[in-house]
Amino acid sequence: MSHSRSLFVGKALYFFVYAGLGILLPFLNIHFREIGLSGTQIGLINTLGPLVAIFSGPIWGMMADRLGRMRLLLGIVTLGAMFAVMGLSAVKSFGSILLLMTIYNLFGSAIIPLVDSYNLLLLGEHRDRYSEQRIWGTIGFLATSPLNGFILERTGVNAIFWGYSICLGLFTVTVIGLPPMQARIRQAVFKGFAQMLKQKAWLVLAASLILVMLANNSWVNFLGIAMKQMGGSDGLVGTAWSMGALSELPVMLLGSRLLYRLGAKKMVTLGFFFYGLRMILYGLMPAPEWALGIGLMHGISFGFYWLGGVNYVSEIAPEELRATGQSMLATFYNIASVFGAPLIGWLFDAIGASWMFLLAGVIAWLGAGVFWSGRNR
Repeated sequence: MSHSRSLFVGKALYFFVYAGLGILLPFLNIHFREIGLSGTQIGLINTLGPLVAIFSGPIWGMMADRLGRMRLLLGIVTLGAMFAVMGLSAVKSFGSILLLMTIYNLFGSAIIPLVDSYNLLLLGEHRDRYSEQRIWGTIGFLATSPLNGFILERTGVNAIFWGYSICLGLFTVTVIGLPPMQARIRQAVFKGFAQMLKQKAWLVLAASLILVMLANNSWVNFLGIAMKQMGGSDGLVGTAWSMGALSELPVMLLGSRLLYRLGAKKMVTLGFFFYGLRMILYGLMPAPEWALGIGLMHGISFGFYWLGGVNYVSEIAPEELRATGQSMLATFYNIASVFGAPLIGWLFDAIGASWMFLLAGVIAWLGAGVFWSGRNR
């Protein structure tokens, strides 16, 4: 297979997985709320699943580095995620939802890190062009999320599970087009993993990222619910998520230039700062429509953090543990969710959405300070 065709397959994988997320993410917690779950229960659902993913993500990454069987591993995790999501469409009890979300995170948490790792492997020394691949994930998200809310107003929220599964089905078909990947680990897996985590750079990244992603739980889990409480429609919620994805486009298009001018560490710091500012603006918004404009900050919050973070991890991870290193970004996010999701859910019930967002903004700025002060030590 030619190199250009391999890069095209990598783009297609991003497109389909993010198209599925554009259908599922904006409305999953709204679905949970509408079937009668409380904010605390939603927080717990978004805790136990990531608790499983803390361990499953690095394990899938190490298996990819050790075995090199990327097509097989991506097929397994995709089918597992599809099974869990389709199960969610048929259950309403808290216990059943908790179990299926745990299964979903066991498999689904590995999909994007594995795709990231494979695309970075294809790019080789040109990993600064990662954004040219990743932008197709943004395009995929934009292909489904803008009309999603309006469609669901006519079909019911349950349709999100079918839409997500169809996208993952197309993703699975695309996986067949991946070229073989060579195994890269030549030492004991857990020995190399332990050596990686002893680096101070990893400890600083972990502490700061956990704080920022703890704050990130507030908008991921409760922005749509807060907008609905303020009188917003499903269509408005879908549009708000779309505006965030739209703001990623210029960041992804200019990704290699931004990395050249700013460097990975400075991009991560700026992304963390704008995460905090964004949460505070959500807390101050007087009407749900304001979320559309605030969502445009997604590009310089998530976009800067993600482009900078993926490249920073690629710099500090050993060559033979690149897939494992990328999975650690997802692992730190899941650690934050384990502690953050129940805390954010409790805050939502106890003090309301506005104060919850304001507190989340302060926590994100604390994370930015940790990374900025520790990045050169």
